[in-house]
Amino acid sequence: MDLEQRESFCIVERGALRLALSAGAVRRVLSGGTLTRVPGAPAQLVGLVDDRGTALPVVRLDDWLGLLPRACTSGDAVVVVESDGLRFGVLVDRVEGVALLAEAMPAGEAALRDPPAPDLIAVCRRSPRGPVAVLAAGALAQAAVAAADHAFAHARPRPAPWCDSSEGGCAA
Repeated sequence: MDLEQRESFCIVERGALRLALSAGAVRRVLSGGTLTRVPGAPAQLVGLVDDRGTALPVVRLDDWLGLLPRACTSGDAVVVVESDGLRFGVLVDRVEGVALLAEAMPAGEAALRDPPAPDLIAVCRRSPRGPVAVLAAGALAQAAVAAADHAFAHARPRPAPWCDSSEGGCAA
């Protein structure tokens, strides 16, 4: 295989799946940070983590990829991705590393069959350790925004803690 026909990807694991993100979309990997939950957030948005002084939203791929959701732990890695002008984190079990991957595999040899959100998988590629499902960073960014928009648009507003709803207003 000619090196010019290969592309560079960040290979990660989530559950039993091996996934890849274009190395051009990956900014860095965080680990050991404190994840702050966001009230009313959808299941895919697991919280916010500090990324160099900026609150970074972190998404969990489990529901979108047909995996059983599992709780986040302090040892989980967060891959910082930037796509379509959005920066967000992707929760993964392990970062395998960066590798050059060969061209797309034929559809019948796909690494992930019938995912619940097939638009998130751009293509499957071969690697020395077996097939890898390549995530479409742009589609992933759009899915994260859509999930958050939907959840927050349907959330019931709650009064601020300093509001006295019995008086019909808020005290400053």
